[in-house]
Amino acid sequence: MNFLLLLFVFSAFVANSMCLKNGLNLWPSRYRKS
Repeated sequence: MNFLLLLFVFSAFVANSMCLKNGLNLWPSRYRKS
């Protein structure tokens, strides 16, 4: 039970960091285009 909770939190953290990375990569490119 505890391991599953830890795995869920870890996967959520990884997904969040990936989304943040993509957002940071997309923002500058949008500003450069405009």
